[in-house]
Amino acid sequence: KKKKIHDLWVSDLEGYRIRENYTKKRLAEALGITSTTYYNWMKGRSSPNPSNRQRLMFLISSTEELRTWRQVFYVLGATSL
Repeated sequence: KKKKIHDLWVSDLEGYRIRENYTKKRLAEALGITSTTYYNWMKGRSSPNPSNRQRLMFLISSTEELRTWRQVFYVLGATSL
């Protein structure tokens, strides 16, 4: 189940990155993280902390994606978004 949740938000984030013409490095910089951290998120080695979750929520603005992200982070144990 955790893998499916990971795949969902990674897919949304990658879709956003491509749609907005961000490089992986540029998106990492926009999020205030290193390229290594971004890579680890994409590979499932780590996941965003609460502060980074909020940054992600602000970057990803479509209603459908926000609803999905809220559900995903709720399941991951986030208490506020």
